Amino acid sequence: MNFRDEKVVIDIAAPDNSPRRFAFLLMKDFTLLSFASAVDALRIANRMSDKTIYSWLFRT
Repeated sequence: MNFRDEKVVIDIAAPDNSPRRFAFLLMKDFTLLSFASAVDALRIANRMSDKTIYSWLFRT
């Protein structure tokens, strides 16, 4: 097998180039670890893309 270094670019922005928005409903006794992991994945994706491709809000 021959492997080459290739850079793959995937456009994950919304069709109108606005950020994809997520709402997190925080319920009583929710697990902070899974919540933090979800938000951190979105935050890191924004940082790596150098633009806001995801936004989020919290509700209680």
